[in-house]
Amino acid sequence: MNCKLCAPQDGAKNATEITEATGLSQANASKHLKILAQAGIVSRQRQGVCVYDQIANDFVFELCEVRLAIGPNSAAA
Repeated sequence: MNCKLCAPQDGAKNATEITEATGLSQANASKHLKILAQAGIVSRQRQGVCVYDQIANDFVFELCEVRLAIGPNSAAA
């Protein structure tokens, strides 16, 4: 789980902001965001020609905190 996306809890981000924060390509980020939106984890809002994504449920932030507490070298990683 890449918790970089979970880090910004300050609202919606556009694709450029998300790719800069995660290091993913725009195509890869868009693919993942589409899947997350279909699952109801991310909500999407169109503003003009831009689409802004944000975490739809604060429970996701709790999951990220747990994952970060476990650490990258854990057997559960």
